[in-house]
Amino acid sequence: MNPNGARSAESTATRAYSLAAMPPQVFGKYTLIGRLGHGGMAEVNLAVSEGKGGFRKLVVIKKLHRHLAMEPGFIEMFLDEARLAARLNHPHAVQTYEVGESDGNHFIAMEYLDGQGLERLLRMSGEREEVISVELAARMISDALDGLAYAHELTDFDGTALNVVHRDISPQNIFVTYNGMVKLLDFGIAKAATHVVETKTGVIKGKYAYIAPEQALGADVDQRSDLWSMGVVLWEVLTGRRLFKSANELATLHETLQGDIKLPSAFRPDLPTDLDTICMRALQRDPNDRYQSAQEMKDDLDRYLQMLPKAPGRRHIGRLMKDRFAEVIDLHKTTLAACLKGSDQSVTSSAIDRLVAPASISGIHANQSGMTPTPTPTPSPAPVSVTPPPGLPSVTPPPMATSAPRPQEGGGWMWKAALILLVILLAAVAALLLPLGQPDEIMVGALPDREDGTAEQPVPEAGGDVVQLPSEPGMEAARNEAPQADGVADTTEQPPAEEEVEAPTEEEVEADRQASRTPEQIARLRAARERRQRERREREARQAQEREEAATPPPAEEPGRLTLATTPWTHVYLGSRDLGTTPIVNVELPAGTHALRLVNREAGIEQTYRVTIRPGQRLSRRLGLR
Repeated sequence: MNPNGARSAESTATRAYSLAAMPPQVFGKYTLIGRLGHGGMAEVNLAVSEGKGGFRKLVVIKKLHRHLAMEPGFIEMFLDEARLAARLNHPHAVQTYEVGESDGNHFIAMEYLDGQGLERLLRMSGEREEVISVELAARMISDALDGLAYAHELTDFDGTALNVVHRDISPQNIFVTYNGMVKLLDFGIAKAATHVVETKTGVIKGKYAYIAPEQALGADVDQRSDLWSMGVVLWEVLTGRRLFKSANELATLHETLQGDIKLPSAFRPDLPTDLDTICMRALQRDPNDRYQSAQEMKDDLDRYLQMLPKAPGRRHIGRLMKDRFAEVIDLHKTTLAACLKGSDQSVTSSAIDRLVAPASISGIHANQSGMTPTPTPTPSPAPVSVTPPPGLPSVTPPPMATSAPRPQEGGGWMWKAALILLVILLAAVAALLLPLGQPDEIMVGALPDREDGTAEQPVPEAGGDVVQLPSEPGMEAARNEAPQADGVADTTEQPPAEEEVEAPTEEEVEADRQASRTPEQIARLRAARERRQRERREREARQAQEREEAATPPPAEEPGRLTLATTPWTHVYLGSRDLGTTPIVNVELPAGTHALRLVNREAGIEQTYRVTIRPGQRLSRRLGLR
């Protein structure tokens, strides 16, 4: 073992750690608390499912990208995976709890697994220069084959065989938990009789380094194709090396079809002959020469394990995982705690609205006489805030401190006096902010005279004692009692707010206004009216310009470029446009989904291949056609 390599490997694994805490987000009956990753089709989140009696469960939510829901066939493809995954109920296959839709987002709720993909385990072992023991390698692949055999033998509710083919067996899709459980993942491109969307012959599905030769040629696949892929995985776990690794995908396909496959023992001399035999039988290019079922291959591995003096089990696999990923496990505990803490402390705005009650008035602080008024059992008020027109300051009474009830010592009149004083203050503010018929420009200076010739007295500034008045119906009653000059509220009965009063004509209103205004006021009023009209015209012109700009179509999306290789060669057509003979390199195509026609008359090939090009994307595809 290389200690420096171990530390470096742990750092690499930590950098590759995928879980990231996120602000809790309600998603249907789940709460999303972490991000696990995303791909071209969906994003994956960690979530909490909660119920009665303190029930709490971690789940994984796989959400179809919203923009893909508008693309033809994507929802069907997503639901195909979901329908098949929902049928799987086996210890060595990831479980699906629910398939649904929330706020227009299609999703799959799946089992949460605490561990790492086999691909990361292989990478970590290579960086630490420690190969996985032969016995543990055989045990892990045997467990994975157990899950695969279950999927291959899956039947419909009426007993009809579904003929499931995974088509994407690889180390990335075999998961190993920290307690040693091996799980088969991701039936996203699996082929089954339940599927609505048919997969066309000639379209390669799966990772190039692990697909079977017939799959590379675009021919029909069956369950034996998965056994080739499992043979590649077994070869790599036993040797700690890649079996097919070339400069590019096309070269990898060539190696799959024609490359030399060496015995695993050529790279690991201590390997038992039994494992050489099992591995090479799975890697026969003719499907008829391979294992004919996953159970048959698993049985051979189990026979080897039974011959060992002490066959390894889950506990031994778990010990290996804890050794390889000790630093990652510590990081995961911290990150998961942060995710769950955010979930515990999160309260939605609607919940806050339900929990937070308006502040109540507990009384008015002592006045200059030292007397303390008794609190009045009034409804809980909301702070009064008046938003003035531009150019005037806003007035918002500050929040009032709460005081405990104090003995009543003739303080009732103090309460009323303070209330009247504040009503006067609010009325004065309203008079300033809502001029009602006065010129738009408010002249600051001498106050207008009363009808009796005496000058209006200015309203005194509010002192340090502030009261908050309710903005509920009780507040409206206080506003209707307009204060008189002597400070006593006018108790004249006011008409109900709902009562309709016949409005005077516009001519009557204008005549009345002109009669009561001085020439200077009339001039200011006309100037203000002209200014308002000018501002309205400018505003309407701006709005018209904004509407025109909004109606202007956005600039055309940047085109993408496609590189396409096929085996055998084909002529490529997009509609009536001849794109050339494969391989075509960096052919410019508009952004969007295109149906390409692939033609080779000599080989009897004429197929349609759909490809989606994103703006500015450089896309490369290689296809094996029959």
